[in-house]
Amino acid sequence: RGDESTRHIPVVVISGDTHPALRRHMNPEVIAHQESFLSDVAAHHPQQFVLLHGNDFFHPSESDFTDLVHFNDDAQQRFTLDLSRYLSTLPEVEAIPN
Repeated sequence: RGDESTRHIPVVVISGDTHPALRRHMNPEVIAHQESFLSDVAAHHPQQFVLLHGNDFFHPSESDFTDLVHFNDDAQQRFTLDLSRYLSTLPEVEAIPN
């Protein structure tokens, strides 16, 4: 348990894409299980856990990656700007006030 200053800090998880070449080789059942797990956590803890889907606001191409999971500098900047725009469109929730 954390002290009072950290107990009400929401966790924001952004479920996003990996490099398309890696994604093609991933087991779809594993991806579905991960998504189900994250959705269940968000449903059970709506004020402490916020699940965002990266593909709702950012669609990377193969050239956006430095390896199979990490964005290059340009993609990181675009991701950050797109995330900011996306967050400003969401309805306000107690966990993430606009």
